[in-house]
Amino acid sequence: MQHGTTHQYGTLDNPYSGSSGADFEFYRAECSATPGPTPVIEPCINDSYIVDTGPVGSDSVDGWVQRLTEGQQVFADLGLGDVTVFETPHYLASSNAYTAISKVFEYRYERSNYFPGQLSGDQAPYQRAMDQFFPYTVRDIYGTKVLPENLGNITEEEQNNHAVRDTAFIVGGARANLAVRQSTASFFYHPFLGVEQLRETVEGIQALGYTFVPAMELT
Repeated sequence: MQHGTTHQYGTLDNPYSGSSGADFEFYRAECSATPGPTPVIEPCINDSYIVDTGPVGSDSVDGWVQRLTEGQQVFADLGLGDVTVFETPHYLASSNAYTAISKVFEYRYERSNYFPGQLSGDQAPYQRAMDQFFPYTVRDIYGTKVLPENLGNITEEEQNNHAVRDTAFIVGGARANLAVRQSTASFFYHPFLGVEQLRETVEGIQALGYTFVPAMELT
């Protein structure tokens, strides 16, 4: 799975520092002192709100296709073989970027953003992006199969107005998913947290009757 190509957009603070692994790559994000439709842009601090402000300066389908294939080439150069699944950094991209992804990859593994007007063909007002995740595999309006990540991740500290999420929160989400037939419970975990909370989460989800399978079995 290719998680972005650089997980940043050049040296642009997007919104943090332009560092690989920290910033958005396929969309513009900034820090604001306030939430809502009229952000007050400020340097990022722990209590800032992260606001999505629209596509980056260079936002073309062909340009994104080139960036995606450059990432695939890195896998090939390292002898890791073909990469078939894509995940957008921080689960956000422009409609042009999602279209490019659909041309290069058959699958995305993530939650995604959609924009008003896409079904009617009207111009999409980017300031009103809608985050959506699914309880099972779907083929979305970009034409890509989306393998669901629908539980989020464990966090031990509040950051940028995102609440702390513990093992009980993740397992509770998996329990709620059981209301849907053929439901999938999928989360991600940062290894720097150690293994104990991971073990508790896995065992809690298994106790609900779920069976862990390789991601490509969801296709």
